[in-house]
Amino acid sequence: MDGDLDFTNLEQWGVRAAPGAAGSGMRWGDGDLEYTIRVSGNGFVRTDGDAGDVKGAFFGRGHEGMGGVLERRDLAAGFGGEQ
Repeated sequence: MDGDLDFTNLEQWGVRAAPGAAGSGMRWGDGDLEYTIRVSGNGFVRTDGDAGDVKGAFFGRGHEGMGGVLERRDLAAGFGGEQ
């Protein structure tokens, strides 16, 4: 199964500055990263889209949670979500 994974409204703050409330930072790049992912079993990986490696897994009895990592030349991040 294939799907889409989009990160939108990305922001950044100054060096050594704590992130503030949503909307208080400077726009990061064009503000969005978009990926096509392939789901296999409980996991997923990037197959196309913006630069970088994306991988993650689904959690919970009904796969209601998910988490993963995004690694790029200019960004390393963890992410998660739930239904």
